[in-house]
Amino acid sequence: QGAAALPMWIDGAWSNSYFSAAQNEATALEVFSGTLFAGTGPNAEILAFTPAAGWTASGDLPGSTVEDFEPFLGQLYALSAGSGEIWRFNGAVWSSFFDTGETGGGALAGYGGRLYAGMRGQGRIYAYDAAAGAWVLSFDSPDTDVLSITVHNGRLYAGTDQGVFVLDS
Repeated sequence: QGAAALPMWIDGAWSNSYFSAAQNEATALEVFSGTLFAGTGPNAEILAFTPAAGWTASGDLPGSTVEDFEPFLGQLYALSAGSGEIWRFNGAVWSSFFDTGETGGGALAGYGGRLYAGMRGQGRIYAYDAAAGAWVLSFDSPDTDVLSITVHNGRLYAGTDQGVFVLDS
């Protein structure tokens, strides 16, 4: 089958909300404090949208692509591919928060008072313990890429290029 076999369901008309020839990929979207943030590629720019201001530049990260956002403990975090850095937005400015030392991007998730960052290239998952104020290596996966992380039914799951892992805590 395929898409051609599906009936059309029309809820309204889709229209272009933002376009830039320089930023041709909208790779991550997240709502934080009433603002819609868009991570882009190939220049790892972060845009912010409010109805009053429209789209405005919010941050310019190193690397190639903003791969993921995660609201965590009242701040917004972004993971950049090409630099492996995690950046933090305090509501006014973006600042470098942690450099994994890797070049791949991946995924972010908040769980149990920790911010988890899964990385592509080495398959590692780092965890920031907010209470201790320190980063640790949480998991060195046998797989190459951590592609996604999410919380489901009170447990943390990580999707890799070979399967799914769950944190036993």
